[in-house]
Amino acid sequence: MEWKDFQPIATIIAAIIGGAVTAVVTLKLQDKKRNDDLDLKAFDHSLTKRLKEFEQKLIGDNSYLAEKGKNEAIKEDLDEINQKLESIKTDFSKRGTLFRLQAEKEFEVYSKLWNIATELRLAFEELCPPLDLQPIGTDLENLREKRKQAIINSRNELMIEVEKQRPFYSETLYIELRSLVQQGLNEILDFEASLQMSGQITLAAKKRGQKNLDEFVKTLNKVCGLIKNRITES
Repeated sequence: MEWKDFQPIATIIAAIIGGAVTAVVTLKLQDKKRNDDLDLKAFDHSLTKRLKEFEQKLIGDNSYLAEKGKNEAIKEDLDEINQKLESIKTDFSKRGTLFRLQAEKEFEVYSKLWNIATELRLAFEELCPPLDLQPIGTDLENLREKRKQAIINSRNELMIEVEKQRPFYSETLYIELRSLVQQGLNEILDFEASLQMSGQITLAAKKRGQKNLDEFVKTLNKVCGLIKNRITES
């Protein structure tokens, strides 16, 4: 038989083989597609899972950072508050020390001024007393000079201390103390004028002296009240 006699059979066999190959290839492609689909689904599931895990981690990290930031902010606020408290304590301590020193200085000044003012009052009373009974043989001129010098010294001492200590007490007290100084001077001038006119202390001079003393005591009582009030306030 010649080839041409086998050609139809070869064609059929080739067609069968071709169909078989096509079927096999198709099946393989389908299997591959199915496997690819499965791999894609698995990959998609894995990716979704990983994204979810990353999202949760990110949220967790942000929450931690937010809480950390909040804690840091609170710490900074506390540090600032503590610094302010320390500053207030330091300032309060300084003010307390200054107030204590001021109170001590004021008390010292009041005590000294009051002692001198009291000495001036005693000198005031002795300069021209209502009754001045002296033993026989007393040198009245020398006695009067001593008394005059005593009131001059006390008055001058008070004037000096009033001016030196002025920054450490109130202006109201300063005015009253200046009045004491002036009243002391007025009494000295009246006393000297009386002696120059008559050579002795007349009844009129004693009356003026008593009036001057009354004014002095009145002012001295005001000074006493101001000092007491200030000490009570402190």
